[in-house]
Amino acid sequence: MDDGAELSFGDIELTLRDLGPGESHHDTMWLLSDGKAVFSGDQAYNHMHCYLADGRWEDWLTNIESLTAGLDPEALLHVGHGDPAGPGLLAWQRDYIGHFVDAVRMADWGDDIRAQEEVAASMRNFLTTADLRFLMELSIKPVATKLGVR
Repeated sequence: MDDGAELSFGDIELTLRDLGPGESHHDTMWLLSDGKAVFSGDQAYNHMHCYLADGRWEDWLTNIESLTAGLDPEALLHVGHGDPAGPGLLAWQRDYIGHFVDAVRMADWGDDIRAQEEVAASMRNFLTTADLRFLMELSIKPVATKLGVR
């Protein structure tokens, strides 16, 4: 389906927003006709660790900026992981991604194991929950490789 496509199910009208690559190879979201209910998938994880190993965090950040500018401030995001939240969650997700990438970049990659532990500790300080922590841990080495620090 193309960006802007509309689907109706009785009284429910949805509009597709094609985001292209971001959190995954190809991201989409659906907006209810009032623009205040948004099925945003994994554009934001509600205060949970996320998967960045695919190496498309820059696209993801671009999508976050685009969404932030285009959403109704009173919208409710129905996210793929966690409870629904307002658009402010997108700012939190942007900060999480930035913190993760910075932690990987600043780790001492002279010792892979120590560097991975440093990144994981930094992220545990940023977000103390263990929810989906394994996704963050799986992302460390691939992101380090993409950044060229490993």
